[in-house]
Amino acid sequence: MKTINIGFAGIILGTILSILPLRIPFNGHIFVVEAPLLTNGQILELEEKTSLGGILEDLGVCESSNREDVVIIDSNGYKSYGKYQFQLYTFMEFGKKYDFLPLDITEVQAREAIMDNELQEKIAFNMLKDGLWKHWKNCLKNYYE
Repeated sequence: MKTINIGFAGIILGTILSILPLRIPFNGHIFVVEAPLLTNGQILELEEKTSLGGILEDLGVCESSNREDVVIIDSNGYKSYGKYQFQLYTFMEFGKKYDFLPLDITEVQAREAIMDNELQEKIAFNMLKDGLWKHWKNCLKNYYE
């Protein structure tokens, strides 16, 4: 038996005791890790926290209390919009990168699209999947090291 860190994609969720290898399927890949000594309830909670969906949920709570209609002036003087508090140019850059927005979108069109929660969620999901969590460093710093 040994002590190991439990985590996913750079997220350290805690340290546990481990005794057996465990195969975990995720996004078409199989990860082999030491099997933790956890109850079924703890395993379900761990799966929730390690999914990007679980992280997105926490991010929405932290950024906007899960409110989709929030617009604020951020610490850098720019407006941040919606549940995930995107700034316009970040939204445009990554919306185009992930093919959710047309390459020729105007600022006026982007200001209308930025309040679309489903679109924000798709862009945020892809950014987190690509390791771009620092765009929300104040809310996600406890997940990542």
